[in-house]
Amino acid sequence: MRRTSAALAVGALLLAAGCGSSSGTKAKASPTPAGPQTYEVQVDANRADLSLPATEFALAYYPKALTVHPGDTVSFGLNNSGEPHTVALGALVDAVAVPYSKLTPAQQQGDPPAALQAALAKVPELLPQGPGDAIQAGAQPCFQATGLPPTKDACPVHTGDFTGTESLVTSGWLDPNAPFTLKIGESAKPGTYNFFCQLHGPDMGGKLTVAAQDTTVPTPAEVKSAGDTALKADTDKLAPAAAMLASGTAKKAFAGVFSQAFQLGGVAAFGPSAIHVPVGGKVTWQVFGPHVIYFNAPADA
Repeated sequence: MRRTSAALAVGALLLAAGCGSSSGTKAKASPTPAGPQTYEVQVDANRADLSLPATEFALAYYPKALTVHPGDTVSFGLNNSGEPHTVALGALVDAVAVPYSKLTPAQQQGDPPAALQAALAKVPELLPQGPGDAIQAGAQPCFQATGLPPTKDACPVHTGDFTGTESLVTSGWLDPNAPFTLKIGESAKPGTYNFFCQLHGPDMGGKLTVAAQDTTVPTPAEVKSAGDTALKADTDKLAPAAAMLASGTAKKAFAGVFSQAFQLGGVAAFGPSAIHVPVGGKVTWQVFGPHVIYFNAPADA
């Protein structure tokens, strides 16, 4: 289930997709560091070490599950693939994510039950269904302590700590140069809180568990390592799809490629990168995803 048609960035191949393949972190025997810690979560993918164009994307968080203590901070940093994302959590998000997780994969990809659709409608979208600008309550940061957020105007903005009692706390449209930092309040109640992207919906989701102070949790370094490992495992699966780009011809060129092995990601690039045809000839592209083919595009396109 995705929020808008713009979110169908991975096209028809997502029909069999689940909730991503990145693995969460599990508590280990490492000593819990003393004092507040800062944990890193990567949003999307853009691997410099992968032999792919710098246009691979992944509709996922890395890691998609982590455990922290009250007083810790979680930093959500965007790998700038060009795909827009947010981080949203709170009671309104839990009201969507919990029942969604109980659906079968087929149900998740179909039309959601009416009750779930009603719950999802209470979380502001990033982009509207049709033509128009971004919805401000989704595009701007939001801190809705109680009640429902506005449907059109921007949400209240508050720099307070996350306690788990809020209706909605969101990053707004993530900036690749400015991570979204979520400070977990000292009074935060232990429990598990869901988060997801306001464009891609609960398919692109994760879990933040707040543990009691006397509970041993993974260190920031362990969480970072788990995220890196999961990201590599997912994007490694895109390599065969990326190889298809070089095999393109004028009769069968590619605009975007995907992999059945990792259906929550893809490569947003043309293949081959250069096509030669005689005067009067033609080029036929196979288009995967919401792409257009623009000739003589301006430099800022």
